[in-house]
This record gives sequence, C-alpha cells and structure tokens, in this order.
Amino acid sequence: MASKRKRGDSEGKKKATYKTISGVKYDRGMLDTVEAATDDKDRLDIADCKKLFVEIIDGNKYTDIEKTTMKYIREHYKFETDADQWIRKAIASWAAKKAVKDAAKESKEEKLYCKCNEPESGTMVGCDAQLSGCYNWYHMACTGLTKDTLPDVWFCESCTKKKAPARGSKDKPKKESYYKQINNKKYDKGMLEAADTAVEGKGDGRVSIDDAKKIFKEAVDGDKITECEYDTLDYIKANYKWTEKSTEWLNNALTKWEVDHPRKKVRAARAKKEKKDEGEKETKKKSKKKGPAKKKAKKDEKEEEEKEEKTEDKKDAKEEEKKDGATASN
Repeated sequence: MASKRKRGDSEGKKKATYKTISGVKYDRGMLDTVEAATDDKDRLDIADCKKLFVEIIDGNKYTDIEKTTMKYIREHYKFETDADQWIRKAIASWAAKKAVKDAAKESKEEKLYCKCNEPESGTMVGCDAQLSGCYNWYHMACTGLTKDTLPDVWFCESCTKKKAPARGSKDKPKKESYYKQINNKKYDKGMLEAADTAVEGKGDGRVSIDDAKKIFKEAVDGDKITECEYDTLDYIKANYKWTEKSTEWLNNALTKWEVDHPRKKVRAARAKKEKKDEGEKETKKKSKKKGPAKKKAKKDEKEEEEKEEKTEDKKDAKEEEKKDGATASN
C-alpha cells in the first residue's frame, strides 16, 4: 500500500498541492481560501483570517512555501485593520509555542547513556545485567574495552558490585538491596517508599488493602523474607496508620506465605538467636561490675583462690603424712 505523503515533508503535512505563479510555488489551499473570501468583497475580515490560519497550521508546521504564500497574499489582497492584527498575532503566538514544544521534545528524545551521561556515539557496549532499569549502554572508550577484549557477558561497574545475574538467567533475581537507616537500624528502602506513597496525598492517610499488597510484594520480591524485611514490616505496622481490613489482610498473607515456605521461616530462627543473645547479654551484665563492686569482686575472687590453694596444700600434707606413716610401719 502506497503511503500518503503529507505536504511539505514527512512530519505530518497533508499531500502537497501547489499553485505556480510566475515560476514560484504557492500553497493552493491558502490562495483558494482568500480567493473565495474576496469574491464578493475587497477586504479580508477576521472570519476569513481564521480560515486562512487553519490552512497555515494544518500540517503543524509553517513551511517556507506557506511563508512565501502569506507574503504574496499581503501584497495582492487587502485586510481589515483588526483582521490583519489578529492573523499576525495568531501566527506569531502559535510559532512561539511550537518552538518551545519542539525544543522540549528534542531534548527529551535525546537519550543519554554511559557513566559520562552523554548521547550515543561511536561503538557502544550494553550491560548484560538483568536488574530492572539497568540495561544501560556505554561508550567503548569509557569502559576501557576494545572489540578484541570485549567478553561474551559484560557487566557495568555498578552491576558488578551488586553481583547481578546475567540476561537469560533462569533464577528470578532478588531486587537490588537498598537500605534506609533509622535510629541506627537498617530497614528495606523499597518497602518504606511503598508505605510513604500509600499515605501521601490521597485517601484518609491510612494504608489500604491495595497499599498493603504493594508493601507485601516488596517484602517477598526475591521469594524470601529477610530479617531486614521482617523488621521493616514491624516498623511500618507500628509507625503507619492502617485500616482494620488492611491489617487483617497482611497478617493472613504473611501467615499463608510462611506456611508455603516452611524452610524459609527466618523469623523463627531469628527469635531463637535473639533469645540466645539475650541470655548471653544478661550473663555478661551480671558478671560486669564497675567501681567498688568490681574491686570487691576481684578481692573475693582472689580470696577464694587462696582458700582453694590452702585447702589443696592441707590435702597434700595429709597425703604425705599417710605415706610417711605407712613407710614407718613397714
């Protein structure tokens, strides 16, 4: 099927229809509009200028031919004063707005790559990491690689530090670990951001069931709930407002997940470890004394050792006496 080419160029102009006068091309649509408008009058009014303006911007571009045609119309047709002012202002305003939009579009479409944050140029190499949003491209010169030294699988510097799995890996990768420190304790940043989004600027400021689902999804994203993620769940439940239904949903979801993942009950292992650590901490606390109490404890310990030594000496002396008595009797 033949493509329908637009007037002017391929940027959306309708099929080019021109009228040649003295060897110069003019826009037929614009000329037809003013000719029809001046059949029964000698001046163009505002209504006529509005129709002419539609012809000018019909392809969303004020072409050189249209500019030439507009100049020709001004030289050969008359405008009412207010009509002339209106179309001049309309064209100038439309052209200025379009220039701003085109500049913004061009800037947005020019993608930046690599650690140097520059546009594509020369030979580029793509990162083979499977982390969401990575897939970046780098200038070969910036990586220090050459066509001869480029490996079959290559990770960018950032993904190498994260030990990201390669593209095509069958195992579902755990999302990039990001933490947020609160009172010197690590929490999962993704979960906290999901909670912040849930209560920010919408609804009644409480975590809904839909919000709870998003938070829970962040927790189990790697098919595993880590100690940090459990801590973050506890923190979010304690420091954010929840609806009754959302709390119920989260508790049920967490219970079901732990039933389906019996070998991954990190919380049970953590509770056992915490209990052990607490016992050791208590033992140290009892044995750790300061000031006079510490000195007294050392003194008592020394006296106890001396007492044990004396007891041992007496015991040894008695053993010797027994031996001497037995020898004398023989």
